[in-house]
Amino acid sequence: MSTDHTRRLYRAADDALRKAAMGEPYGLAVEFTFAPVMGPGGQPTGLGPAWFVIVTIRSPIVGEPDLGHGIPVHGVLPAEQTMAEVAVDLLKLCRQDAIGKSAIPTMPDLALTDMKPSSSRKANVKG
Repeated sequence: MSTDHTRRLYRAADDALRKAAMGEPYGLAVEFTFAPVMGPGGQPTGLGPAWFVIVTIRSPIVGEPDLGHGIPVHGVLPAEQTMAEVAVDLLKLCRQDAIGKSAIPTMPDLALTDMKPSSSRKANVKG
C-alpha cells in the first residue's frame, strides 16, 4: 500500500484552516515542487525539495480578485503540524490584507475656521 503524501499534507493544512477560518470561505493548494535554497548571506545556492502552500480568501471589495499568500516549506516530507501552522499563518496574512483593503479612507480633520460656506449657502446667510 502506498501513501499519498500530497493528500495527507493537504488534509493537515485543511483541518487547521477549517478551525481557524471559523466558517469563512478559503482556498488551499499544497503541491510538491523544487524551490531555491538560501545559503549564507541570503544568496540562493540551488534548488531543493519543497511543498508549496497557497491560501486564498475572498476580497472584501466586490469585483476584485481573491487575496492570497504562498510559501515553500522546504524538505522532502515536512511534519503535518508544520503544514498546519504554515497554512494558518498564511490565512492570517490574507486577513491582514483584507483589513487593509476594507479600511474606509478618512479625510483629514478640518477646523471649523478653515471651512468656507459653499456658494449655495452664501445666499442664505444673513448678516
